[in-house]
Amino acid sequence: MNRLFTSRHSSIRQTADTKAEQKAMYRFLANENVSETELIESCLERTSSLCKDKHLLVLNDTSELNMQSHVGRMKTESGIGLAGNNELGFFMHLGLVVDIEAYQAIGYSSMNLWHRPLDKGTKFSRDYKNLPIEEKESHKWVKCGKDSKAVLKEASSVTLVGDRESDIYELFIDAQKEGLHLLARNRINRKTAEGEKLYQLLNETEVSGSYKIDVSGDIRKQKKKREATLLIKFREVWLKQPLGKKDDRPEQIKVWIVEAKEESVHNNSICWRLLTTHHIASFEQAVQMVEWYKMRWYIEEVFRLLKNKGYRIEDSQLESGWALRKLTIGHF
Repeated sequence: MNRLFTSRHSSIRQTADTKAEQKAMYRFLANENVSETELIESCLERTSSLCKDKHLLVLNDTSELNMQSHVGRMKTESGIGLAGNNELGFFMHLGLVVDIEAYQAIGYSSMNLWHRPLDKGTKFSRDYKNLPIEEKESHKWVKCGKDSKAVLKEASSVTLVGDRESDIYELFIDAQKEGLHLLARNRINRKTAEGEKLYQLLNETEVSGSYKIDVSGDIRKQKKKREATLLIKFREVWLKQPLGKKDDRPEQIKVWIVEAKEESVHNNSICWRLLTTHHIASFEQAVQMVEWYKMRWYIEEVFRLLKNKGYRIEDSQLESGWALRKLTIGHF
C-alpha cells in the first residue's frame, strides 16, 4: 500500500517491481473491504492531529478527472459516469488546509468525489434553478465547510477560501453558523440592503491605498511577468437574500467587500472583488484578504500535479472507476 500511494506513476506496472507485487496492488484496489470512505477518513485524521491552536485557511476547489479517452475499456456505473461536457469521468472537491503563520500546507479537511448519472437529464427538465442548495452540486462548498468544522475543531481560526463559484448566499450564512470565516471572490452584482447594487456601492467608495504584487507570466494565456500596482477599496455591506429562495435562512447578512483593482488598464488587468465575513477596518486588513486569496494557487497546483505535470492520473489503465478513485485519494 505504501509503495502504491507514494509512487510517482499512475501506472501499476511501472510502480511494481515484480509480477506478484503488481497483482497484489490490483487486488488491493479491487478489494471491497478497502473503502473509499476509510481512505478519506485516514487523510482527514492526519490533518486533525496537526491543527491544534493554529490559524488556518481551507483552500477549496473542484476539478474533474476526464477519462473520455478510456471509453470502452472502463466499466461504466462502477464509480464513474458523466463529468464536464457530458464526457466520461468524475469530479473531486478538496479542502486543502494551510497554516497561515507557517505558510505551509498541512493536509486536507474535506474530500468529496462524485459523478453525474448517465441519464441525468437537462437543467430545464430538473428545474435546477429552483432546487434547494442541498440538491445542487454547489452544495459541495457547504459540505466542505461542515467537514472542515468537524476535522479542524481544535484550530484557533478557520477561513474557507473559494473562487467565483463559491459566491453563494447560503454558504455565507452556513459558514457563520458553523463558526467559520469565509473569503470568496465575488461573481454576482448582488442587491444590498442599502438599496443599491454591490458595484455601485464600490464605485462610491474611496481608494484606501495601493500596494504592489508580482504577477507570474503564462505563455498559454499570452501573459508576461510583471509588477502590478493594485488600488484597494473596502467597505461593510449587507447582502440581501436572492429572490426565489425557499428556506429559513436570514433575509440579509453583513459582510465586507474588498476590491483590488490594477491601476493600469490593459487586457490582463487584475480586478478582484472579495467578499468576507472577517471584519475589515483598515487598509492593512484589506490587503491581508488579498494575500490570503492569492494562496488559492496552492490548490490549483495540487490539481496540476495530479493530472498534468506529475502523477498523470488520467493516463491510468485501471478498468474500474472505484479503483481509480481509491488510487486518486491515496495520493492526497
